[in-house]
Amino acid sequence: MPSPLQEVRDDRFERCGATLLLKRDDLIHPELPGNKWRKLSLNLEAAAGRAVLTFGGAYSNHLRATAAAGRLLGFPTIGVVRGDELAHRPLNPSLARCAADGMRLHFVDRATYRAKGSPEVLAGLLELFGDVEVIPEGGSNALAAQGCTALGREVRGLADVAAVACGTGGTLAGLAAGLEGGQRALGVPVLRGGFLGEAVAALQRDAFGGRPDAGRWTSASPSAATPVRLGTGRLRRRLRGPARGCQWAGDDGVAATFAAVVQQGHRAGHPLGRRCRRRLDVPAGPSA
Repeated sequence: MPSPLQEVRDDRFERCGATLLLKRDDLIHPELPGNKWRKLSLNLEAAAGRAVLTFGGAYSNHLRATAAAGRLLGFPTIGVVRGDELAHRPLNPSLARCAADGMRLHFVDRATYRAKGSPEVLAGLLELFGDVEVIPEGGSNALAAQGCTALGREVRGLADVAAVACGTGGTLAGLAAGLEGGQRALGVPVLRGGFLGEAVAALQRDAFGGRPDAGRWTSASPSAATPVRLGTGRLRRRLRGPARGCQWAGDDGVAATFAAVVQQGHRAGHPLGRRCRRRLDVPAGPSA
């Protein structure tokens, strides 16, 4: 680190004066790509070699990264997996990789999983597994947000808007805090529920004490994350090969994120946003 920035060149961007840069965090490590190491690093320092217990679904990238970190750094890992029905089925490739990396998989029913942050559920897990470091789903907590501030610092002065696809909000909270004045972070939610804004605000309070310099950020509405006709296959060709990050973040992540950036500019009345929306065939979405 810092990971490289790579420009995605396309004549449609150039016609409307837009520049799209990809922050290649997928190159940080072949088994700990993207935001995963940034979110885990301070949490693992706090664990100080103790077993790490964390949470995720059947295809959780966070579980995979935690299991890989445990194997590489030599500490035990426990994954609490949503869906007790999975305990009696063959492991999918993602969970099989976790198990191969030494992670102990513990399947719980969905009601218990929804209550995973409750004192009762946590007490039961601690009684079962003993002295462990508990890291939340997606790795998002105050330490994760603090670890992700480096991402913002690495793009200071290089972009007006730094956009990121968001699950649990830890990366967005830290990214925004690391940017300099005049820059803005944009989070594109990949999960339903409308909880992202509240989650990011809470993470910033926990990580930075609500200080006023924790950065400007906004969350795109779900309608902003619509597919654009600039497909990720074309983006990957401009990267001269497949981007490993797409295997982790979803093949529509880059296109959806850029669509959201364009729509945010349009809703703010920025002429660049209007021109890009027309030329990239991005729907206008609701007005601000």
